[in-house]
Amino acid sequence: MGILNKITNKVGNLNTGGSNAQSSFNFPAGPQAQAPNPSLIPRYRKQRGVNLGSWFVLEGWMAPNSVFREAVKPKSSDMDVAQGGNAKIILEEHWDNWIGDEDWNWIKDHGYNSVRIPVSLR
Repeated sequence: MGILNKITNKVGNLNTGGSNAQSSFNFPAGPQAQAPNPSLIPRYRKQRGVNLGSWFVLEGWMAPNSVFREAVKPKSSDMDVAQGGNAKIILEEHWDNWIGDEDWNWIKDHGYNSVRIPVSLR
């Protein structure tokens, strides 16, 4: 009997519950399903998100006329705004108004489940 016939017989016995099925192959039981750990759900779910840039890390190209209106030149960084006039008022206004309730509702209504909020480490 050739090797192909031996394999065919062995597979046939497994599929039909033949006599060699129990004695030749003792497969261990598969893993049991466990409830997911809630802390791991965000790690493995499909992420669909948006970037909330220029909220805490200012980016001149995103908001050139609002937060940078009194910044010193080159008007491209947080430091330029801080060194300009009325920095405290301008920054607090920006932080309070850049992302509002209507933005959060839009994000939710469009099915996004994550947001990216850039934060500077400097």
